[in-house]
Amino acid sequence: MKVLIIGLGSIALKHIKALQELYPSVVIYALRRKGEPSKGIKGVIEIFDMDEIAMETLSFILISNPTSVHYDTIQKVIRYKKPLFIEKPLFGSLSKEANDLVMEVGRQGIPTYVACNLRFLESIVKIKELLVGRRVNEVNVYCGSYLPDWRPNVDFKYSERCTC
Repeated sequence: MKVLIIGLGSIALKHIKALQELYPSVVIYALRRKGEPSKGIKGVIEIFDMDEIAMETLSFILISNPTSVHYDTIQKVIRYKKPLFIEKPLFGSLSKEANDLVMEVGRQGIPTYVACNLRFLESIVKIKELLVGRRVNEVNVYCGSYLPDWRPNVDFKYSERCTC
């Protein structure tokens, strides 16, 4: 398996770890911006241009760069017609252009997955089972967690914004 990762932040590092544990022989390429210092991640080949690799040999492309550049990134990679795994949120806002891009990805038949691990949460699965075929008038959900624990060493007050 060969994977291209675009963006090497904390979430990408978690994906790399998972890929390497599940598929020890995985080949991971990481697209970097020119001039950025190497991250020196074991088992990751850093590249600075997609032309440096044979795109047709990739199993999929993982997009984990800032949300504000997801739109431009997706525009650049759909020509390769490779499955896409995109970190949430897909876009910072759902503009007409963003919607058009989603529709184009669908028209081209590119398998696409937007990361949202909550859909596998046992309680969510159970709720879905209970609701199948029933009409719901109102749903209220209250959740709480300590945000700094989600991503240690990352400023939880910072939020990426996008104008697509």
